[in-house]
Amino acid sequence: CIAVNLNSGIDYFGSTVNLAAKLQALAEDGQIAMSGRIYQAPGVREYLEAEGAVLTELELEHPAFAKPVAVYRWDVNPPG
Repeated sequence: CIAVNLNSGIDYFGSTVNLAAKLQALAEDGQIAMSGRIYQAPGVREYLEAEGAVLTELELEHPAFAKPVAVYRWDVNPPG
């Protein structure tokens, strides 16, 4: 990640920022999108299971990434 100050704000560039923007775009109201790396982090899967999380598994393909990125989308407030 690179931070640049070209005006009154700071701009960030890099693959981490790019991935975060793509994940945010995949999440709708009442949803949280996370990469497979976050989902696989210690304690995350256990927490989500304990919460009864309803997850949808997606695959993010983008020219900026060498290979598809596993994405898990959590419906925080599922209908019903």
